[in-house]
Amino acid sequence: MHMFKANELREQRQLAALTDWKDPIDIVVDSALADSEAALEAQANVQALMTYGIRHRTFGLLDKDNRARARVSVQHSAEHGPMTVEETETLSQILPHLAKSLQLGQPSVQLRALEAGLIAAIDNLAIGVCVLDAGGRIIHSNSEFRRQVESHAEMSVDAAGRVRLRNGKDQLALDALREGPLAHGKFGARPRKEALGTAQDGVLCVEVAPLGSLAEIGSTPLSGAVLYSVDTSRPSELDPSALRQIYGLTEAEAEVAEQIAAGRTNAEMADQRGRSVATVNSQVKSLLAKTNCANRTQFVRLLLNFSPNVLIRSAS
Repeated sequence: MHMFKANELREQRQLAALTDWKDPIDIVVDSALADSEAALEAQANVQALMTYGIRHRTFGLLDKDNRARARVSVQHSAEHGPMTVEETETLSQILPHLAKSLQLGQPSVQLRALEAGLIAAIDNLAIGVCVLDAGGRIIHSNSEFRRQVESHAEMSVDAAGRVRLRNGKDQLALDALREGPLAHGKFGARPRKEALGTAQDGVLCVEVAPLGSLAEIGSTPLSGAVLYSVDTSRPSELDPSALRQIYGLTEAEAEVAEQIAAGRTNAEMADQRGRSVATVNSQVKSLLAKTNCANRTQFVRLLLNFSPNVLIRSAS
């Protein structure tokens, strides 16, 4: 409905404003988008929907880091009425899994467009990936995952070929994600991993996605998982245009974002840009506040949502 673009954009802004920054997915009903039912029904896009029998809508944001994408809408007729409490509870259980699938599926889908299969292509990923069987043993891993294991003591592979995390609490969280699909929705609309601090002043962000089968390793049901690990201490490419538009960054803040993506410290940024460290510190603080990130590591994780080039190396 291109003719109602202005209405739709206004509703999207309202949805973002009504959504909390915390991880769980907020479910917003269309009655919250207008002062009254009459005012809502007077909107041109709502009137058009009503001609198709659609009267009640329920919305949710599936990515709170990048609020301009990954939205969901459930529509009902006037006869059905607004979404019931039972339907809302069911939707609340489903949406976190959908949010996670959308985020974790992106690199795999892009790889399949480049290569014949996942196993053959995962070395093109700039994130660590390994395929685990039902017992948690590694069936296959890519070069970035192996580099991370060699570089960071926080993650290792034991004699049985299982991924082990040094911190016991981290290991329990990893086991829960690997063993039960219900745990995969715990991060809601910000499905971004268990964070492991490293000696190199970075963070490994580890996430697990269930994997029932994989044709490349045979027809037997796998009942395993794919483990993704991101090393935020590594430089990342960044096109700051989308980031700047969504978060309303100044030119200086956009420059700082590019420098953080390149892995530079505040002191290095100050030297390169001819600014005082205090000025850079202030710009970084403003950048983190606008993007709702508590620290630089959270900001680097956010950057992964804004460019597939951050995730995928050029295929040779």
